[in-house]
Amino acid sequence: MDGRPANDTTSPWMPFENRRRARDEKREAVLRTAVQLFLEQGYHRATLNEVAERLNITKPALYNYFRSKEDILFECWALGQEQVDGFIAAIDGSRQNGLGKLRALVHSYAGDR
Repeated sequence: MDGRPANDTTSPWMPFENRRRARDEKREAVLRTAVQLFLEQGYHRATLNEVAERLNITKPALYNYFRSKEDILFECWALGQEQVDGFIAAIDGSRQNGLGKLRALVHSYAGDR
């Protein structure tokens, strides 16, 4: 039918790991775009319609990755918290005093290493 031999069993679907990677990349793109809108307009003014528009997808397609705008905000918080926890774990083992550790945490969090 499509020019391939009848006994060709090549599947048109991607292997599972490739599909998972593609989904993760799309989810990350939704998150990055939403965060950019939150920074530009503020969380309350930004809409999922605008996120979808910037990604050239439909609003219902967004729901494949996040259930709501609140879920996106929670994911932002969770990623930030993971990053802060990593900074704290790295700094906690240092031989600095409390003030030195606090300064290191602030510099790490601000990206000023």
